[in-house]
Amino acid sequence: MGLVDPSGRPIASPITDELLVRMMVDEIRAVEETQGHAQLMLQPMDFFRLVGLLQLAGRHPGLEDAHLETIAGIEGAAREYFQDCPAVLEVLARGEDPRCDR
Repeated sequence: MGLVDPSGRPIASPITDELLVRMMVDEIRAVEETQGHAQLMLQPMDFFRLVGLLQLAGRHPGLEDAHLETIAGIEGAAREYFQDCPAVLEVLARGEDPRCDR
């Protein structure tokens, strides 16, 4: 299936990876200008699970610094959100240590 514009017309066929990435970046920039920051609402347990998944993903050896910075920002937000939950904070800290993986 190819990409289509909002009216359903094909955008490009076949589309190269390079063109797709360029289009994606342009779309994200346009959304940023018109919509501002994305807001994500999660149940607390889902937020905790998401951070755990990101901690695991952050161990991938090929991640770029920008991805690691995004993960660190989300981890920081979780620490702030769960600031009055010492057991949660301990588990999050252990999640940063691969030796604690189970």
